[in-house]
Amino acid sequence: MPPRPTLSVDQRWDDALDEHEALIAAIDRQDVEAARELARAHMETARRIRLKLLREGALEQPLRPYVR
Repeated sequence: MPPRPTLSVDQRWDDALDEHEALIAAIDRQDVEAARELARAHMETARRIRLKLLREGALEQPLRPYVR
């Protein structure tokens, strides 16, 4: 079974919407540095959650013998 979407974790949907709103506001202000940092933080959060979900999914799977 594939891992859950990152937006299904806790309040991630609402948090992601807030992050997108802040990013759009920075772009509207033409604040390149703020937009860059907001985008970086947003993607890092998504990456961290994705890796957590993948680890949890891997732990739920039974170990299979290695076959060449």
